[in-house]
Amino acid sequence: MNLVDRVKRILLSPQPEWQVIDDEVTSPGALYTGYIVPLAAIGPLASVIGYSVFGVRMPRHGAIAGPRRGAGSSGSCRMPWLPISEGPGRS
Repeated sequence: MNLVDRVKRILLSPQPEWQVIDDEVTSPGALYTGYIVPLAAIGPLASVIGYSVFGVRMPRHGAIAGPRRGAGSSGSCRMPWLPISEGPGRS
């Protein structure tokens, strides 16, 4: 079963989908590899992509590395948490 279709059905029509899930026989390993790990990875992957594309600005720390304009492919190899500046009031 497709993970995206399953998530859509759980969100849009939960009662019938939970009946289908209740009738399924699935091993714990299949649940982890097929559902739990992929769904748990969405947030961290979205954060990494967001920080590498947009960067982040933190109070009292200044700008934290974001994308380098015109850097070509080398910009994607940077670590997005490295500071660009020390921020206001710091030397």
